[in-house]
Amino acid sequence: MMNEDLRELDRRLKELICPVCVERGPKRTCNLWDLEECPITFHLPRLVEVVRSVHSNQMEDYVQKVRQDICTTCESALSPLGKCDVRDAGHCALDAYILLVVQIIDDFLTEKDQAESA
Repeated sequence: MMNEDLRELDRRLKELICPVCVERGPKRTCNLWDLEECPITFHLPRLVEVVRSVHSNQMEDYVQKVRQDICTTCESALSPLGKCDVRDAGHCALDAYILLVVQIIDDFLTEKDQAESA
């Protein structure tokens, strides 16, 4: 996926998720707890890979793949015991909005595929 596609996808994700995100501050600022960048934006290229690789009607399959491929390598939050303190505290936007993230990415990829085959 090209950089301009990732930028457009990131824009769509922010447009739909940021307004409802519990980490949004009163002045429309992101108040993510103890993170330098939103995990959705930070892991976006890998999230696209996850969505492309999982073909299932079960959201649990996507959650499992995200936790296996992304969470296990996330330096922002993984404790030495393999626990994610940020997720456990309810401050991981990726975990909180995974259903919406997967749907937005899947819709975007479907649009791209249809445009390329037209």
